[in-house]
Amino acid sequence: MLNPRTLMLSMAMLCTMGACSTSPSQTTNTVRYQCDRGTYLSVLFKQDKIKPDQDMAVVQLEDGTSIELPASPAASGFLYTNGRYALRGKGNEAQWSTGRMAAETCQAISNTP
Repeated sequence: MLNPRTLMLSMAMLCTMGACSTSPSQTTNTVRYQCDRGTYLSVLFKQDKIKPDQDMAVVQLEDGTSIELPASPAASGFLYTNGRYALRGKGNEAQWSTGRMAAETCQAISNTP
């Protein structure tokens, strides 16, 4: 049987070798959308397997502007919104809205895991 001191040293060595990771396990996926008004969006979806309440989408507009949208509950599909901007959808179709303007419908044209 290992004494407590030996056990602690073994644990410390494992952590230093990378066995004790403190970063959450995230998956990312980038989807490019073409919208019906000619808008193109590049969306980086970040999903956190440990803390799903921290999922988000980072929308990059054609002018280079990046907008972070936290995930919100959706009855079906997905919804990311920060109050001013919203991206919602299901499958390869999404709706992009800005403020009080009517949403534009977008279709996925590429998907990079």
